[in-house]
Amino acid sequence: MALLLFLVPMAPVLAGEMPAIQAVDASATVARAMPAVVIVEPLLDDGSPAGGHGSGFLFDDNGHILTNAHVVGKAIRARVRFKDGRIAEGIVRGRDTRVDLAVIRIEPPGVAPLAFADAAPPPGAAVIALGSPMSFPFSASAGIVSGTCVVLRRCASMRTPRPAIRSSTRSFFCTTPSG
Repeated sequence: MALLLFLVPMAPVLAGEMPAIQAVDASATVARAMPAVVIVEPLLDDGSPAGGHGSGFLFDDNGHILTNAHVVGKAIRARVRFKDGRIAEGIVRGRDTRVDLAVIRIEPPGVAPLAFADAAPPPGAAVIALGSPMSFPFSASAGIVSGTCVVLRRCASMRTPRPAIRSSTRSFFCTTPSG
C-alpha cells in the first residue's frame, strides 16, 4: 500500500508533440518527505500485534497519522515505526471503511508533517508514492497519474465529494481540499 503523493515537475509538452521520457531525480523530495512516513502495525487489546501492517504519514503537528482503514481493521491501538527507527504507540481516533481511511493519534514526534494537496494533479502528472508495499519498508515508486475522478461522494463525514487519483504505481490517493 502506498499512500503519499508528490508531484515532480516535468517539461511542458506542446499540442501534437510526443513527450519524451525524462529521468527525474526525486531523491531530494523523497529525503524531505520520508521522515514523516511510518509503518503502521495494529495492536490487540493486550498490546500484542494484531497481524498485518501498512503505511501511513504524519499530517499535522499534533501527532495525527493518516493510514488506511483496512490496515488498522478493528484495532483501537496501533504501533508506528519511523524510518529513523523510533517507535510510538497511539490510539485509532477514527476510521471510515467506505473510503478506506483511518487516523491514528500519537504523541507529537517532532517531525515535519506532510501537507495535503490543494487539488488533484492532472492525468499525466509525474508522482512519487512513498510507503511500504509488499513488505518493502520505506520505499519510493515513481509513476504518472493515469486518471482522476470524483468517487467518494457516499461518505457521510464528507460534505463535498473528494477527488480520487489513480496513478501508474497502481495505488489510489485521496486529496483533501484546503481549508
